Amino acid sequence: MKNLQSRLGKEDGAWLRREHPQADLRELIKIASERDRMAGVGMTQATLSGPGPDSVALKISNPAVKGNKGAAKAFLFAWWAGVISSFLDRDFDYANVSYDESENTIECEVVPRRTV
Repeated sequence: MKNLQSRLGKEDGAWLRREHPQADLRELIKIASERDRMAGVGMTQATLSGPGPDSVALKISNPAVKGNKGAAKAFLFAWWAGVISSFLDRDFDYANVSYDESENTIECEVVPRRTV
C-alpha cells in the first residue's frame, strides 16, 4: 500500500506541476488538498515549515480511513509523501501519525526521507 500510494503521489505531483507551471509550492499544495476533498479522502490542511520546507504538517478532518496504523496511515499519507517528493525533487516520507477520535482528525508530518 505504501509503495503504491507513494508512486501514485509522485505521478500526480508531476502532473500537477505540468498543469500549473506558474504555481508555487503553497499553491500546488492547495490544489492537491482540493483534490483530496473531491476524492472523498477528507478535508486536508497543510502547513509548511518555512521557505524550505523541511517538513509539511498535514491534518485531515473527517478522514475516509480512520486509524493510525498499517494500511490506514499509508492510504492517507503515502500519497502526500509522493506528491511533496515530486514538488520538491527529493524523497519525503510520513512520520508521527496520530488519530484523534473525538475530533475525527488524523495528522502527520511529511519529512525528508532518511538516507543510510
